[in-house]
Amino acid sequence: MKSPLPIRDGVSPSKQYLPAGSWRCMLEFLQQYFPEVDTATWLARMQRGEVVFADGVRIMPEHAYRAGALIYYYREVAGENAVPFEETVLFRDEHLLVWTSRISCQ
Repeated sequence: MKSPLPIRDGVSPSKQYLPAGSWRCMLEFLQQYFPEVDTATWLARMQRGEVVFADGVRIMPEHAYRAGALIYYYREVAGENAVPFEETVLFRDEHLLVWTSRISCQ
């Protein structure tokens, strides 16, 4: 199934099938299923339209939980370590990225 969210900065959005469970709403599920992501981050992603059902409908915090549904969202990695080399993109399209690197020894 094709994602309703576009590739961003060369990275496809993540997807998650919703497991059986008794969560009342989508925010409750996201808070419990992804405890490392704080509530404010999920709310901001939803506000920006970065959490959607497979049909492209934006997920709002109060949406009823739908076991078996497929959702898409963008992951955000805070404080990611810098790559220890310089990279040069040789070719890039929607399916392929070709790059080369030069390692810096310090």
